Amino acid sequence: MALKSTVYKRGSTNMMTRNSSFPSRAATALLLGTALGSIAAPAFAQAAAPKVAAADTAIAADDIVVTARNKVERLQDVPLTISALSGEQIAKEGIRDLKDIAAKTPGLIINGGGSESLTRPSIRGLPSTGGDPTVAIFYDGAYLFNPAANNVMLLDMARVEVVKGPVNSLYGRPAYAGAINYISNLPTNQLEGRVLGSFGNDGQLKGQGVINIPLVPDVLMIRASAGYEKYNGGWKDEVNGLKQGGFQKRAGQLSALWNITDNISVNGRVYYAHDVFDMNPITFMEPNCGVPVTSFAPFQHLSYTCGQFVPRAFEVLPQSQEDGVTGNDRKVLNSFLKFNVDVGFGDLTALTTYSDIKQHRFQDFVGRRAGLPFGLVTIPSVIAAGTGALNAPPIVGTVNLPVFFGVVENTKDFAQEIRFQSKPDKPIRLTAGGYYAHVTDYQETIAGIDGRNIPTGFTIKGNSTTCLLFVCDRTFLVSGPTVSGAATIGLATSTIWSGFGGVEVDPLEGLTITADGRYTSDKRELDSQYSNSAFTMNDALGSVNYIYRPARSIVNPNGDPVNKTFNYFSGRASIRYKIDDDVMVYATVANGVKVGGFNARATHIEEQAYGNETNMTYEAGIKSQFLDRKLLVNLSAFYIKIKDIQANGPSKFADTAGIIVTNVGGATSKGLEFDTQLQPVKWMTFNAGLGYSKAVFSDGSYDYSFAATCTAVGVAYCDPARIVTVSSPQGNRTAFNLAGLQIPQASRYTISTGLDLDFPLDNGWSLFGGVKYRYQSKQYTGTQNFVWWGPLDRVDARVGVEKGPIRVTAYVDNLTNNRTPDGVGLSSNINDLNFIYQYAQLPFLRRFGVTAEYKF
Repeated sequence: MALKSTVYKRGSTNMMTRNSSFPSRAATALLLGTALGSIAAPAFAQAAAPKVAAADTAIAADDIVVTARNKVERLQDVPLTISALSGEQIAKEGIRDLKDIAAKTPGLIINGGGSESLTRPSIRGLPSTGGDPTVAIFYDGAYLFNPAANNVMLLDMARVEVVKGPVNSLYGRPAYAGAINYISNLPTNQLEGRVLGSFGNDGQLKGQGVINIPLVPDVLMIRASAGYEKYNGGWKDEVNGLKQGGFQKRAGQLSALWNITDNISVNGRVYYAHDVFDMNPITFMEPNCGVPVTSFAPFQHLSYTCGQFVPRAFEVLPQSQEDGVTGNDRKVLNSFLKFNVDVGFGDLTALTTYSDIKQHRFQDFVGRRAGLPFGLVTIPSVIAAGTGALNAPPIVGTVNLPVFFGVVENTKDFAQEIRFQSKPDKPIRLTAGGYYAHVTDYQETIAGIDGRNIPTGFTIKGNSTTCLLFVCDRTFLVSGPTVSGAATIGLATSTIWSGFGGVEVDPLEGLTITADGRYTSDKRELDSQYSNSAFTMNDALGSVNYIYRPARSIVNPNGDPVNKTFNYFSGRASIRYKIDDDVMVYATVANGVKVGGFNARATHIEEQAYGNETNMTYEAGIKSQFLDRKLLVNLSAFYIKIKDIQANGPSKFADTAGIIVTNVGGATSKGLEFDTQLQPVKWMTFNAGLGYSKAVFSDGSYDYSFAATCTAVGVAYCDPARIVTVSSPQGNRTAFNLAGLQIPQASRYTISTGLDLDFPLDNGWSLFGGVKYRYQSKQYTGTQNFVWWGPLDRVDARVGVEKGPIRVTAYVDNLTNNRTPDGVGLSSNINDLNFIYQYAQLPFLRRFGVTAEYKF
């Protein structure tokens, strides 16, 4: 029953220590506190050797270090809001994925399903509501273009860094709201390693191993790691006993470091993973507002859903358990190669990265164990109705059929950067370089209905949405032994060229000013808006044949590729003042750009392409430590002005099926982030963080597809004053006014707290443990703020013992078994019901187990 990829071809393309007067420095800080600025250099991979800027405080053994500016710095010295998790934290706290990282990061939100195919982070109220992600994710400098690969297995991490605020000028990719950097361990000059094993409820199994070998001491070193993880899933259908939400992951990694001479080094890494997931556990909300869509049983239904998301009971479709059916079969190849040459007054670096991501997603579309009801019509009545009379045949009965949706995708990304960077001890530090990247994204969007239960002599009536998805004439499916599939196929490419430069100076003691900029040209092409699912019914004598007929969008009747070049400048300027070794104030101004693109499903020229989304961000903050560094307090405030928001939604044209991306207007996001850490005694650490972002649409933001729905649901849920007439180049148009509404998929508040203990016992043993709590306020599912879900509360806990190389930990994740969804989305049905519904991607339920680790 598994859907198979269609081969598509076109042409040749296959488818730091200082002291001075505190009062004088404080006075200077007050004068400079409103100045704004940035960082000079891209944040990539690891430095070949630690390099500490002379202007910064010397790094102590217990300092948190980051490489977000391509040099090793204390986290507290960087004029950016950054959260960092060390490799030791990741191992000791059992951090597995982006959701665990977000649980310790104020302002970072991860929405997405259990198959990890739709995992898209958001920062500061800027979610990925359409188009490219707003948060760029890198693995040792290799950009993870496809959201399917965001959750790499954390095999051998040195740390994970979360950088907040637009950093396009640093990274050269859509780091529109920030970036997440996975940074793996470099090979070392020691023979060492680690093995880990874990087991738990619902079939949890996990094993990892790492070994480091100095083949030629001080010259050539390699490091290898491998991991396996299995989970049977926690969501269970109480009627048929079937479960969903499980997975099986396998990953391996090999890295090497070669010090060719004292001045020349090469390091690189290859990561490969093959992960297989069950279908996402989903459920949906019954429509509860709008108008009745039909009075014919069993199709009585309202047309829309409103208010707080209230899910149906969880159900599992038996067909989702058949052999060969997986929710997501994912293969990830990610690699980088870095050459570094020390030329005396600076470093010349060449960084090459390559990723190849393949996935085959297949999802139950409706979350019902019996499928959906369809109206039966007789084949003779369909023939007699004639062309174009889809709705003419009378319904003579009903049949329940499973409905599926999925994607077959292959994304390849090659990038090359050449960069020069001055030594960090120079009075004026320069950065300059060039960047090239080429991305190809082949994608088949699949809809499928299992027609095995359709009686002989009958077919199903369907509705306008059914026919749009399947590009059908009068009928789209006959009974048969397999799933009937409909695929829209396209190949999208992006070719990027950019040049960048930056300068950093210290005009006064303690004062650092930085400016950088990048000019980018991104040529995007879409080929070819193609469907393999159109059928023509033939034979007037009564013998029905369904003839395959390729079809193309009316926008591209000849299948010619469409292309557009997006040129833009991104920049950042910052000013930082170190009052003393432990107190630093800073301010920045930066712009972010999220590049436009194409709608493969568009049937009208004006919706074929959408434009860039841009923001201008202003930020000021303070980083401080007190009580001999036992108390850390960091605070930042920001204001973001957003233009031309890219948002997913239905087309304003009735003959365009599915969801498209449009630019809906502007918005603002303003807020603050606060984090603190207190160590009252050596064996106890308390940490807390708060993120607040008020992200709302500005005046002049309109949704041109929603006015009719607002009228249908009535004044109980929709203010009729929001239905307005807007003048446009196409004439006066009816629109839904979004001004003042909250940006969807963004929580206004996030709270992260935790308590960690590490208490020494006798004979070299220590007892450790911890508990962490995460809160996210409610999120709206669409720009109209009709439906919301949340808030989310989650508690994780662990306790263990450790002695030398041995560590044993007992853990429980989601202690309270909270069932708040990972995300709620908008979809349309393709049977005879003709209604819009909301569906939820469900989280992992309570998981507990024991982990044992040995280092050597």
